[in-house]
Amino acid sequence: MTFSVNCPLPRLAYAAAHSVDDQGHSGVITYRIDPTNGELTELLPRTRSDNITWLAVPPSGDFLYANDIYDGIVLFRIDKRTGSLSKIGVTPVGALNSSGAIDPSGQFL
Repeated sequence: MTFSVNCPLPRLAYAAAHSVDDQGHSGVITYRIDPTNGELTELLPRTRSDNITWLAVPPSGDFLYANDIYDGIVLFRIDKRTGSLSKIGVTPVGALNSSGAIDPSGQFL
């Protein structure tokens, strides 16, 4: 599992489980961060998507981009109240795209 996103929303973190974890899942995992001790609590359900290698959230906190190395960039809408993700779509970018980032203005991926 790779923790990899700086989320502008308070007390939320997202992680990419690139390969199947000990519970048989891969995809994007949402965590709530305890502000007093930094402890992470997993929020369910997990978002199923295989082969995720990186995550990015723009400064607005409206969306999460997840790279699936075989399918492309998967776009999720973030519910700012709960942190849950709703899949919007996938943009093919070629196999094995392994890294990405969002510029500080949030205009370019």
